Amino acid sequence: SLSRPETASMSIRWLAPALAALSLAAGIRAQDDPPAPAPESAVEEARTLGRLVKRRETLRSKADVSKSSAEALEKCEAEIANLAKRYVGGAPDLTVRHYIEVTSVLIDLAEPELLVELTQAGIQRFPTSRPLRDHLGMAHLITANQAEKVWELRDALQRAVLAFAEARKLEPATMHTEVGAWQAHLHRGEHAQALVSLDLLRQHPAAQPLLDEVELHRGRHLLGSDRAAEAIAELEAALATELADPAGARLLLARAQWLAGKKEDAVKTSSALLVETEEPALLGGIADLWAAMGKTKEAASLLAKHKLASAAEDEEDSDSRDAHRETRSRAALELLLSAKLGNHAKFRAEYAQALGHRFLIGLADESGKLKEHDLSSSPLCMGH
Repeated sequence: SLSRPETASMSIRWLAPALAALSLAAGIRAQDDPPAPAPESAVEEARTLGRLVKRRETLRSKADVSKSSAEALEKCEAEIANLAKRYVGGAPDLTVRHYIEVTSVLIDLAEPELLVELTQAGIQRFPTSRPLRDHLGMAHLITANQAEKVWELRDALQRAVLAFAEARKLEPATMHTEVGAWQAHLHRGEHAQALVSLDLLRQHPAAQPLLDEVELHRGRHLLGSDRAAEAIAELEAALATELADPAGARLLLARAQWLAGKKEDAVKTSSALLVETEEPALLGGIADLWAAMGKTKEAASLLAKHKLASAAEDEEDSDSRDAHRETRSRAALELLLSAKLGNHAKFRAEYAQALGHRFLIGLADESGKLKEHDLSSSPLCMGH
């Protein structure tokens, strides 16, 4: 699977059973850029910038309690600014590889503001560089990954989509364009576009290690694109392989079967899954599916039988934050069941829209702070 740095603002699990979001590829560098070796000066400046940025983070944690640390931080920030000024100003000795090397380091360190600044400066000087366009898209994905407000998240994802679209117009082709576009579209709930990027990505030999569960990915995209019958074939193919999470794939298969009009198959698949799991996300997904199928009493009974312990949303570790989201998801589903609105088509459509078009969604509170709710892959939202 693709990796991403952990952030305090958002925890997104890779193809987790009840989630529709994928992890962001914030740490992927554009290493299939032009084959000529980078000048030694480019490599050394990139290393220097990386050391400075890491040192700045260390000093920031100490600056409030130590005068010497505060002074060292000020000096470190000045060195970073001077080096950035050289790139923004377009020093005559800088080549495209200088910009690629320094921005690659900033991708690895998840420093989106400086990354955007230096990448845009590189693009202005070398407008035909596809790796730099890739890096700009990755910068916006990192920004999205660190967003705390809904508008910031949406704006960053839109910018990422546009950056990767521009990259696709240039040569040579890089797999990183499609890696980034794939995930940006996914986080926007644009499964049809994500499927296009995934199929383009599959054409790159270097991408194969990232695509060990490609049938599962395609099945999810097809399901999200209202192509349930095709999704069934992909998911069945996926289940014939060794999957990291076969139970989650079976839940997706049950959803696809129901949306394709195969209710008996969906009941059989979900009932078999229920016998072998007590995973909260899977149980919630089964209850959600049953509610969408009209089995509201059974769904409510399942939720009542498997109560979740409360979890605080401000916990630092990702497992606790995931547990909080699952608690909120259950509460939302129980509300739907008690209100008897689960099969009301108009309500489903409005609810899907409120959930951000099937994204692992953020509903803002009065301050605009991101509040995540997860019924994004719900058949209640995806049904017609």
